[in-house]
Amino acid sequence: MNMDGEIVEAPSRKKKLRRNPLGSQSGIIAEMTRLYRRVKAGKLDADEGRARVWMLERIGLRLEALALEKIEAQLERLGGGRVIYDGHEIDNRPAIEAH
Repeated sequence: MNMDGEIVEAPSRKKKLRRNPLGSQSGIIAEMTRLYRRVKAGKLDADEGRARVWMLERIGLRLEALALEKIEAQLERLGGGRVIYDGHEIDNRPAIEAH
């Protein structure tokens, strides 16, 4: 009810969608930033925040590795299987791991 005695509907409380899911580096950075702010405001224990940021870093590393695998596959398709590294053709090279 407002000050004039009229009945007013309460605004709906829709759940806010996250713009940056954890499936992207920008999403991981956004989540780390959110955690930092919560720790700084005293809403989250520093040790808990540190553990969560560590997990997010690990997810980020896996995303990076997946991106590198996709790039590597595209390069192999474009190069017809020939891989040139530092001016030399490489055969049967082991897969490159990120971190």
